[in-house]
Amino acid sequence: MIQGSSRPSLAAATLAAFVSLTALGAVLASTSVRPDVDETKKELLKLRDEADSALVSKLADEATRPAMQALLEVYDAMASIWMRREVVRALARFDRVEDSFQPALEKVMNVATTAKEPELRAAALESLGKAAQHGKTFLALIVDSAAADDIRVEAMRLHTKLGEASDSDWYRSHYTRTPKEDADTNRDKPKRPKKGEEEVKELYVPRLAEIRRLAMEALLPTLKDSDLINDFREDPSLTVQSVALTELHKRNNSVAGEFARDLLDRVDTNDTMRAFCAELIYKIDGVKVAGEFIDLAQKGVDQTKQVLRDKLADLLADMKDEKVDKKLLALVGKGKSHERAFALRATRNIEDPKLAEKIRKGLKDKEPQLLYATLGAIAARKDREALGEVEKLLEKPKDAALTEALLETLSALHDGNNEWVSRLQQFADSQELTVRNAAIYELGRLGRRNLFEFFVKKLADANWSTRYAAARALEALRTNESIGALIARLPQESGRVEILVSDMLWRLTGKPFGKRTSAWTAWWESEGAGFQPIDVKEFAMLQLEAEERRLRQISTTAEFFGIKIESHRVIFIIDVSGSMAELLRPRYFDEPGESRMDVAKRELGKAIESLDPKALFNIVQFSSGMDSWKPDGIAKPTTAARAEALEYVKRLGAGGGTNIYGALQLAFEDLDVDTIVMLSDGEPSVGDVTDAGSIRQAVLEWNDTRGVKIDTVALGNSLPLMKWIAEDNGGKYVEHN
Repeated sequence: MIQGSSRPSLAAATLAAFVSLTALGAVLASTSVRPDVDETKKELLKLRDEADSALVSKLADEATRPAMQALLEVYDAMASIWMRREVVRALARFDRVEDSFQPALEKVMNVATTAKEPELRAAALESLGKAAQHGKTFLALIVDSAAADDIRVEAMRLHTKLGEASDSDWYRSHYTRTPKEDADTNRDKPKRPKKGEEEVKELYVPRLAEIRRLAMEALLPTLKDSDLINDFREDPSLTVQSVALTELHKRNNSVAGEFARDLLDRVDTNDTMRAFCAELIYKIDGVKVAGEFIDLAQKGVDQTKQVLRDKLADLLADMKDEKVDKKLLALVGKGKSHERAFALRATRNIEDPKLAEKIRKGLKDKEPQLLYATLGAIAARKDREALGEVEKLLEKPKDAALTEALLETLSALHDGNNEWVSRLQQFADSQELTVRNAAIYELGRLGRRNLFEFFVKKLADANWSTRYAAARALEALRTNESIGALIARLPQESGRVEILVSDMLWRLTGKPFGKRTSAWTAWWESEGAGFQPIDVKEFAMLQLEAEERRLRQISTTAEFFGIKIESHRVIFIIDVSGSMAELLRPRYFDEPGESRMDVAKRELGKAIESLDPKALFNIVQFSSGMDSWKPDGIAKPTTAARAEALEYVKRLGAGGGTNIYGALQLAFEDLDVDTIVMLSDGEPSVGDVTDAGSIRQAVLEWNDTRGVKIDTVALGNSLPLMKWIAEDNGGKYVEHN
């Protein structure tokens, strides 16, 4: 049996906090259950997930202990997220019912910390955050528990909204740093049990920088400048340091600028933190720092990464100072590639004929990234005088990526004239996927209804991303004919494209048929004639109803670290660098943690085993180099292939660096993939590109006309690059510690 030693379990701690309730036991035991409460409970237990949620509210309205106990029983009988969420919200309403709040909120707390479904965890936390009377007590218990990091952090955030002066000691306990912040070394190991005693294990509860930051913010009114200065000097957490600097600046303490300058000048400082410091320095010193920022941006790429260069360019652009603009104008077209790209970004707000002329000279640049940046600047400025030169580039032999960039620029300059539309249709027949898709996207953006038949033709393309581009164009037309064309196409799709097309039909019609092609066909045959797409307000109302239906369903979709895998064309990218051999945090103090590699292999194995039988998939492993399970592309969905894949996963081992750029580049070479799920435990360290900002930009360019969804998992660490990639490409970002 496992129990808490120095830290009690959540349930035990809660009971200890409210021992006064036991005095009510004798009275409550003799309280009879009202007939209406009993009848409502019986009806809920009979109908279960088919019940009307109003019955749950009816029990909550009773505000009695029997009604609360009935809700506890009802929760365990429900299977759908919707009904369990309704019960959780109802239980939180007992916050002010003196004889019922403890077991009610304890149940809500346990849902917040143990429920598998993120919707349930979020609803439980939100409910505690609204329980003004006792909610913060249970939120504090979550913060002090061994719950997942994100749950503890959110509980702390909600607690600070309810916090009062009486909570300052508790906040201070989370704010005050220990002599050595590693929690494992701050506690005595649990003593071995004596003979005949039960085994005692203490849960590992790490101190989190984000919780300390929130506690610090709650205490700011009571903190002296000396406290903040000490925090900045002693705490390695960037979030805590940024709070300290911001507050010192608000208090007009000159040391804020000194500290910020020190961090900005150090190349070993995190790039995001350096960007934050640059912005703070600008707030303090204004345009006086322009020269300093320009010099910093022109340093080598090993000293100033793209994240910082972009921030410096944006700050300089926003200054809109005549003298600063003059300095920036002098930089355009000069220096190394990163310097010229910086100058283009920094001068984006300057209107000057000579500048436009200088920018056009970049069209002769042989460096691809600079040429793309030049094309982007010309398009943003609608510089029609560059039209001839851009057209000449389109006539010369070139790669598909450049053709795509040229098409986008020319579309901006031609502004939808008929001749250009005809040429785009020719490019839409290209054998090059990116060129073909770029042309269709541009045609779709124009919204020409006379192109309907053209888009319908492209719905039959062999590649999914081209069909997706055509479907998006049809949706943008918002016509009766578009709806019919998408319904006709739906039965021929599967996996993610099937989901995307059914979502388009849902947005156009408001009909909740999902992927049921027979339902769509029957509806279209009976009501399609003359049906017009619904308006935005009507759709918003229907979305609320659809969300209820979704949460009422019981899902069996494959998952990878909680990310649902609905695609039939998915590539799993798995980091096997040397750091993957490191251990994750242990659950108990006297036990070692599991290796990152073992956790990744187990989760990947489960995801493969539970994939849809029709799913095509592949696995890319990467460290310093890359390797694919199926070098020729995603695998056919056979039992033998799955068994082979599972064996491949078992053989994965850790060693080498972290080539994130190369792994993503390899995955994008597969033109059939529509979903990428990537796991890594570290920042890029090897490969053709290691700068996080540059990798982010490259992925955006690769995916500009592909529409590949990218989900990411950060294992053992918080990884900004992984978060950026997921956010940029329609995916979900998960941290697992």
